[in-house]
Amino acid sequence: MIRVAVGGMVALGAVGSVYLVGFRPPPDEFALGRAQAYQRLATAPLRSKKDGVFRGIPVNVHGNGLGDLHWDAGGQACTLGLTRLSDISTRVAVSCTGIDSLSAEHLRDRVIEQVDATLTGRPFDPRKADGATSYRWPAPPVALAQSASPTQLPTRPAGMVNASDSDAGPPLPADPAEGHEQ
Repeated sequence: MIRVAVGGMVALGAVGSVYLVGFRPPPDEFALGRAQAYQRLATAPLRSKKDGVFRGIPVNVHGNGLGDLHWDAGGQACTLGLTRLSDISTRVAVSCTGIDSLSAEHLRDRVIEQVDATLTGRPFDPRKADGATSYRWPAPPVALAQSASPTQLPTRPAGMVNASDSDAGPPLPADPAEGHEQ
């Protein structure tokens, strides 16, 4: 009888933990209203030490006061798009541009760590800035990525090869039969 009761409590505990884990909000959603989230991000300490989000480069912060915020520093730019989900919940999308796609991706990782730290009330952690926070976040929406910097050169999609790459051959035809004489 005791064994059944203990087994039932363990099973209920397992179901309860799955229930709690299963309903965890996505990592880009925060339990703050959009105005409060915007205010915190607009006043975040971005000009800090060399291990800060922009590594000590002066940052220009500007936005529309509602849902779009821009952080620009030294030829790099990030756009934060805040979407109101409810009075007490906001989703933040982050898109960055840099000198090239790799630097933009690395900057986005650092900015996501800054956003997460700012909106959850903890200090920026440079050890998490290399992807430990951002790996769970969704990719930025295309429209937001394009608004990060109008002067940014387009980046190539993953898997595409630049003609200037040393090991690149001639472009492959879209249709395998195309380009072959019959």
